[in-house]
Amino acid sequence: MAVKGGIKYDEGKIRWVDMIRGFHDSLEEMVKIYNFGAIKHGLENWKLVEEKKYIEAADSHLRAIIKGKDMNIEQDKEGIDYSFFHAAHLAWNALALTWFALERKDKK
Repeated sequence: MAVKGGIKYDEGKIRWVDMIRGFHDSLEEMVKIYNFGAIKHGLENWKLVEEKKYIEAADSHLRAIIKGKDMNIEQDKEGIDYSFFHAAHLAWNALALTWFALERKDKK
């Protein structure tokens, strides 16, 4: 007898695929910011920046969003302008702050 469909119990598992599918474009915008920073400052330089700088940057991008501004212009090493979403910057800063919090947790 052929089985038409199986059962797999996934309750409690982290659903990466659903999040990536649902937020693909938004995550891509955040990754663009990560890549831009990696090229401009070095791949893992962000870990050497003081945590409070991410709080200040997050605050700045949030205030821009509240004022109705969507885009932020940044320059690369050659002075070329790039446009990124303030919301993606805010998300990147929140991600970096989460990394710092996890680092503190792991050291306890």
